[in-house]
Amino acid sequence: MHMRPISLLFASAVLFAMLAPAARADTLNFSFSFTGTNYSINGEPMGTVSGEIFGLADNGTSSATAIYIDTADNNKGDDTLPYNVLSAYATVVANSFTVSNGVIVADDVYIKTQDDPNELDFSALTLNYSGTNGLSFDYGPINNFYGLAGTTFEPLTASATPEPAAITYMLESFGVGACLAWRRLRGRRRPR
Repeated sequence: MHMRPISLLFASAVLFAMLAPAARADTLNFSFSFTGTNYSINGEPMGTVSGEIFGLADNGTSSATAIYIDTADNNKGDDTLPYNVLSAYATVVANSFTVSNGVIVADDVYIKTQDDPNELDFSALTLNYSGTNGLSFDYGPINNFYGLAGTTFEPLTASATPEPAAITYMLESFGVGACLAWRRLRGRRRPR
């Protein structure tokens, strides 16, 4: 059977489109918490902070796309939680996480948002910035100075971000359609 160059091109496009894998990029999300080692005036520990980190790349260093504070014992109710510290009012001094095989192995975060008029008392979040983990409200900070070991990170469900596969499917559809049209045209031209 002799194939013309145009039919060979269409057949190649169809095979390529069928064999090309749809690329994906996975981002990882984590919950975090830390307990302060500083004390309030009455001698009680200042409490704990918990939240979530979104959009980290596995096996590399990347910045979080969102960091939410879910609970904070030093929030006296004037600030709405959960609160994304990477809001429009954020001053980002540092936002870096290194993830290896789904585990955060290094981080350096310092985000200030004291200019947010909706969250009047929120001041700053640090995660292992100069060895400090802390969350500050006007009522007082929750801090510990244990660096990476001072914060607990737990993986949340990974979110798959599919890359656009429209071109692959378009090529496949075009190739199949062109082959069918070419066969119909060829069948009409044959003398009967």
